[in-house]
Amino acid sequence: PELLDSQPVRFAMAVNSAVNRKEYATFFALLRSAPYLEACAMYKYVRSMRERALRTMSNVYPGAQQYPLKDLVVELCFEDVDDAVDTCMHYGLQCRLDGPGGSKPDEAVVIFDKKNSPFIQPEEGMPEKPMVRVIEGKRGGVPRLTVVRD
Repeated sequence: PELLDSQPVRFAMAVNSAVNRKEYATFFALLRSAPYLEACAMYKYVRSMRERALRTMSNVYPGAQQYPLKDLVVELCFEDVDDAVDTCMHYGLQCRLDGPGGSKPDEAVVIFDKKNSPFIQPEEGMPEKPMVRVIEGKRGGVPRLTVVRD
């Protein structure tokens, strides 16, 4: 009973529940709060949870809904706007990289538009990329071997 009530086990159960229920917002909130080793274990689910999130968002937003890429970067734990753009475009979603009237990278958006650019499931999966900002940054410069041994 003590082990089942421990923080690491409760955390693992919360991650498992989020993955099984396809609750991408919960999953990414847990990833942001996870210690390094737990975040490493969660890495294998990141791609499928991002796919679920983008599929859901593309289905629920009406018309041609614009969504700020800078918000998507935070919510889905992307490295940066370029990483988010690559993923969105992989699934057939359009992105506008400048704001109205000129180049304003902070105003870049993904456009969820079921009619003109629906979410598509490509035959090939997204290539895996390291998550330096979200996962590796949790190490704080400590070598991996030291983290695993301690």
